[in-house]
Amino acid sequence: MTKRRMFMGAATLAAMTLIGHGVLAQGLPELDRALAKPDPAGELLAGFNELASAATNIAPPSATPDQDKAKAAEVRAALQDPNGIAMARDSAHRAAADAAAAQITALSVTLEQNIGDRLSADAKAGMVRDFKTVAQYMQIVRPNDAWFCQIHGTRVLLPC
Repeated sequence: MTKRRMFMGAATLAAMTLIGHGVLAQGLPELDRALAKPDPAGELLAGFNELASAATNIAPPSATPDQDKAKAAEVRAALQDPNGIAMARDSAHRAAADAAAAQITALSVTLEQNIGDRLSADAKAGMVRDFKTVAQYMQIVRPNDAWFCQIHGTRVLLPC
């Protein structure tokens, strides 16, 4: 009985070691998932567009729609910049996003709470995921740019 337990323990340990690498690969941050797509700029842009659209739909009308559109256009340009994509893939530049990870997570929690029940659970989860992805990217290419405070929909939902 003891030999069988030792064998099962060794087999379990070996399986965990082999499977563990796959589990770690699946637990990549949101930005890494976007960068792994065939068209990372398109993926980032689509996520931002969904975020901006959903935030605009649940926020009251903006008093400065032209300013909001200008900042959104600026963010879209940054998301499509090939140099920005290269920076986001470079480990030396990723330190900015890593340093701000706690802040991005806190903002994501606040966003989710402020959305409340105005969206379905799936839509809310998608919006939070899109925010995290764009926030991680923007922290790399434009550190400390409070872009989300300059776009009406997200400005209403986040502490700015």
